[in-house]
Amino acid sequence: MAFRRMELSRDETHRRSWPTSFKEEVVLASLAPDANVSSIAREHDLDVSLVYKWRRRFGVKKVDEKQSVAPFIPVAIGAVADTKEVLAGERPSSPRPRRSRVSIDVSGGRTIRVASDIDPEVLARLLDVVDRQR
Repeated sequence: MAFRRMELSRDETHRRSWPTSFKEEVVLASLAPDANVSSIAREHDLDVSLVYKWRRRFGVKKVDEKQSVAPFIPVAIGAVADTKEVLAGERPSSPRPRRSRVSIDVSGGRTIRVASDIDPEVLARLLDVVDRQR
């Protein structure tokens, strides 16, 4: 098998140029709903980046069907509510009274803090469990 060496020369000062009507045609084709910019560029023997460049120059962007609906909706801002109240679905007429707490020092330098109105049986079981975990 014989190989022949070929040299290609290209005038680097000359660039391909396209008429504006051709650019508009390609850009419009790329904006079609099911258009694939890569395949359109291949059909016209163009680089994909050139098609995107022309689109930017013409100031157009393709709008996705998903984004055709406005991404924002009108909102009215009213009085600020407490998050816990909103989650609970009710609004107390007066603030809840704070429950007092009791701190109990247990062995091993540990402290247990419980509500002052804790059920005595629950507290006894809790202390029993903590005492076994020494």
